[in-house]
Amino acid sequence: MGDKAGGALGREPNKDVSVVGPDMKILGGVKCEGTIRVQGKIGGPVQTSGPVVVGKRGRIDGDVEAVEVVVAGTVMGSIVGARRVELRETGRIKGDIQTDRMKVDEGARFEGHLRLGKSTSNIAAGSPTSSKHREDKTEKRRPRPKTVGR
Repeated sequence: MGDKAGGALGREPNKDVSVVGPDMKILGGVKCEGTIRVQGKIGGPVQTSGPVVVGKRGRIDGDVEAVEVVVAGTVMGSIVGARRVELRETGRIKGDIQTDRMKVDEGARFEGHLRLGKSTSNIAAGSPTSSKHREDKTEKRRPRPKTVGR
């Protein structure tokens, strides 16, 4: 755990931390509560209500949804970081990013689209909110015609 991609971990010392070690490879997705620190490889989507920290040698081949995402390694998939996404100097992201705040160090590589603003995902509940669902709710809120003469 010696690399500098642990900024999110330093702020939450009493929270649960799940570690994918450097010699570990997970085939499939990961869903948990708390911090996920990736020093090995995950071959599927990652979802947590806490931060995700991808170390220099870490790699995620799948979408990431977390409250905060710090990437010093590689993410090949879209990222939703509710509060913030940080791309370190050695980091590489190939996929779209949606977050409230973004920090990119010089030398980092990013290929995709960036959308800044409040996240549309519901990270605490563990399920993304689709735009179709939001549109359906909007249509139901149309005002009713007023009747005159009663």
